Amino acid sequence: MVALAWLVPPGSLSRAADTAAPLIGRWESVARSTGGLGQVLEFRPDGTMTQWVAVLVELTYQVHGPLLLSLYRHPGSGATETQAAGLRFDGDLMIQRDPQSGAETRLTRKRAGGPQDMPIVGVWTTPHETGGTAFILYSADG
Repeated sequence: MVALAWLVPPGSLSRAADTAAPLIGRWESVARSTGGLGQVLEFRPDGTMTQWVAVLVELTYQVHGPLLLSLYRHPGSGATETQAAGLRFDGDLMIQRDPQSGAETRLTRKRAGGPQDMPIVGVWTTPHETGGTAFILYSADG
């Protein structure tokens, strides 16, 4: 043991440490089940983490005045589906209205986009029909 310590120059152990980028942040599964099931891992600077199994569905969107268009492309078949909804904001509340049924979905802002972004950009939550909470991220690039 002493011989090994003698062979290791002072300070070399700190240089041998892993220099990979930290894992801090939120990570999502790239590979998902056919239904979109995947994992979300969130690593925090204090050494804690949270892991979710979630349905991860990627859409694109466009805002045209008071209208929100959501476009979904099925990963297997490539078939596309477009949904339209009325769109309005009341502070940190987004209200989407189905044009056929008139049903409204209310989403609460959890994280805003940047000052130059459209009001829709950010993270929103809404109660999910299964009893949980749905999180929706609208990015600045649609």
